[in-house]
Amino acid sequence: MIQDKDNRSILAFIEKWENMEVLDKHMKTPHFTVFVPQLNELREGESELTIHEVLF
Repeated sequence: MIQDKDNRSILAFIEKWENMEVLDKHMKTPHFTVFVPQLNELREGESELTIHEVLF
């Protein structure tokens, strides 16, 4: 997890996955389907999910 240095209330989770299939499976697990909604209850404003691909 990382924190914005100018706005300490902004946090980011950075994870690396083998491929999209593995990530899709993770996003369907109880760990993810229970934890993420709980986080949404604690946040102010909108959350954002961005998926990047490593090029090299």
